[in-house]
Amino acid sequence: MSLGKELNMITGREKLSALPKKLPMWIKRIERGNSANFPSLDEAASAEEELPILSEVKEHLQELIQSVQGYFHLEEGSVAQRWIRDPFLFNLDSMDDNDIMKDDLVELQTNDRIRMEFEKMQLDMF
Repeated sequence: MSLGKELNMITGREKLSALPKKLPMWIKRIERGNSANFPSLDEAASAEEELPILSEVKEHLQELIQSVQGYFHLEEGSVAQRWIRDPFLFNLDSMDDNDIMKDDLVELQTNDRIRMEFEKMQLDMF
C-alpha cells in the first residue's frame, strides 16, 4: 500500500494509532499458526509442516507493542486535529467557548462558498 502524496500528519497519525491495535491480533494469529500478516513468512510456513521461528515472531511482536506505545504519543487527537479532518461536520460544542478559534470555525461552517470549495478539493489541497 503506497500513500505517497496522500500521506500527511493526520493520516500518518491514524496509521500509527492503528498499529498497536493490530499487533495483539497478529500475535493471536501467530499463536494459531496463521502468518498471513507476514507474506514471506506465510510462504515459508506453507512449505514446511511446522515453522519454529513463529515463537520468535510472537516474542518480537510483544516487544514491538511496548516499543510503539513508549515511542509514539498516540492519545486521542486534539480538538484541532479533529476539526481539520472536516471543519463543516465538526461539533463546535466539543470546544471550549473561551477558545478564540471557535469564532473562526463558526464563520467557516456558515460560509457556503468555502464549503463548496472544500467538497471539490482533497483535504491537503484545501
